[in-house]
Amino acid sequence: MGNTQESKVLYELDLFDESIFSTLQIACAGGLDRNSELRTSGYEDIPNGGLREFQNKLREYNIFYNTVKGEIEEIQQIKESFKGLIDCIKINALDPNKKIDETIEEQYLYIILYLINWSMMNEGSIGGVEDKDLRFSNYVPGVIINDTSELPIVLREKYIALKSLLENLPEFLERLYDLGMKMVSNVVISRDVIRRDLFNIAEKNSEVSIKDFGYTEVRFAKNFETISRFAIELEELFRSCKACLQKANRIIRICCEKVDDLKRVVDDFEKIDYDNPPQEFKNNVAKFIRDKLNRF
Repeated sequence: MGNTQESKVLYELDLFDESIFSTLQIACAGGLDRNSELRTSGYEDIPNGGLREFQNKLREYNIFYNTVKGEIEEIQQIKESFKGLIDCIKINALDPNKKIDETIEEQYLYIILYLINWSMMNEGSIGGVEDKDLRFSNYVPGVIINDTSELPIVLREKYIALKSLLENLPEFLERLYDLGMKMVSNVVISRDVIRRDLFNIAEKNSEVSIKDFGYTEVRFAKNFETISRFAIELEELFRSCKACLQKANRIIRICCEKVDDLKRVVDDFEKIDYDNPPQEFKNNVAKFIRDKLNRF
């Protein structure tokens, strides 16, 4: 995964508003003077069956486009929520330019190592964790800390940020999966079905001119491009959320298997200032990440 960058995407689906219905009526009615044109802005004034069918189909696809707009807005909301949670994690990163998966590794380990260090030095409990051997659970970030007030300030912020991210990721993934299924259908409809339906109506009704059909074709082609772009963006967002969750679960599993190695990371330090860790400790953490987390 690369760095998450701020991206405010402007989008607009080109709806077929009432002005296009008026234009089509004028184009197909023929022989109307200006006053007549102004009086025929409403759908019911046009008796021609072929043109009416064409207009009804445009109205039908306006409903479709409005539904798609709502789905695109939901994608944008998830994206902004995900970005906000990622930003909270990166605020306290030692290196803000690191990729987000590397930052998650680092943040996780600092929290877990602090708890191991506490357990080794005090044989007590912290934040409701009473197991001095620090058994890991499949919970962010590997242990449940009911009372975060005892954590150093920076670690407390790291813990809260990680917990918030990884508690929300399953919901994000579920919502994105459902939206993804809809967007696949939306792409097909906007690419194939709309053009086919309108073309079939125009082909069998001479009242719908080539000019009328061409005017609408340009607009639904533009809408197809917009919908396709957001379908791709949704897929990328889904992959990013999934990768974060997989990274977290992998860290939990490996830390559970490598508790003795984790203890050796903190063995040489009686007390560690986790708000401003010594360079040697940072080196130990980097070595554990390199040798244990990223060996394969």
